[in-house]
Amino acid sequence: MTSPWETELATFLTELSGVQQATLSLLQRKGELLAHSDMPGLSGIAEEEQAAINRLQNCLEKRDRLLQSAKAEGLPNDSIESLALRIDRETSGRPLEGKCRESMHQARILQHQSLTNWVMTQRTLIHLSRMIEILATKGRPQSTYDRQKAKIPAHGGTLVDLVSN
Repeated sequence: MTSPWETELATFLTELSGVQQATLSLLQRKGELLAHSDMPGLSGIAEEEQAAINRLQNCLEKRDRLLQSAKAEGLPNDSIESLALRIDRETSGRPLEGKCRESMHQARILQHQSLTNWVMTQRTLIHLSRMIEILATKGRPQSTYDRQKAKIPAHGGTLVDLVSN
């Protein structure tokens, strides 16, 4: 016979797993769009990203409620994992522990994919920043904030005006 806690935790972990899978799929698609500089595609997934954020937020709120209920009943409430371990011990099973480990593994994969997407975005921004600097300084390594020392004319640029002054 299953306890109400076992059922509630199993339901939560199953829901979380589904949200994590959907979020991972979305992050992988976003990574591909970033790699191909597909701006319309990136704009097109903005609503999906917001929906994923909302679903993850709902899981976080449900987690908090579960841990508050566990605290009220004198059960471990520092993490879902410790609560699951306790419930597994009481029901002489291990399915919740396995689901927790699966969820933690999935969370680590999500972190890696998010970091990968962030790095791609940062590299693109650095590249664009360097291109703007080249245009602003006519390709010279001098500072852009001191016009007297840089001796940069107020018009033109190396990539636009190929004739030197």
